[in-house]
Amino acid sequence: MTHIQDPIDAGPAWQIELLCRQFLQLIDPNELAIPGSKALRLPNLQARIYDLMFNEEKLRFFPNGRYKFRVLKKLITAIERAFVDPEEDVCFPYYFLDCLNLSHFKE
Repeated sequence: MTHIQDPIDAGPAWQIELLCRQFLQLIDPNELAIPGSKALRLPNLQARIYDLMFNEEKLRFFPNGRYKFRVLKKLITAIERAFVDPEEDVCFPYYFLDCLNLSHFKE
């Protein structure tokens, strides 16, 4: 019998998977299951979020620009809040800054 892990108790990889699935289902950004602070501080998981949700070169389907922008705003805020010590924590990921180029968000 296969046991499905509860996302609340799950590791960062499952949290990212859940977020990406909700994103593709166009769940309201305020209802998205944003991964915990520990996960958001990890550069490899930030890169994974970018690749799965915002990297249009790798995606076959992506939501409209307004929705993506609302989600990106929420994620950036969550990542900024996840930093405990800005001197020690990883700098903000450059690839998310590329997303802020508003030409990416045309409908």
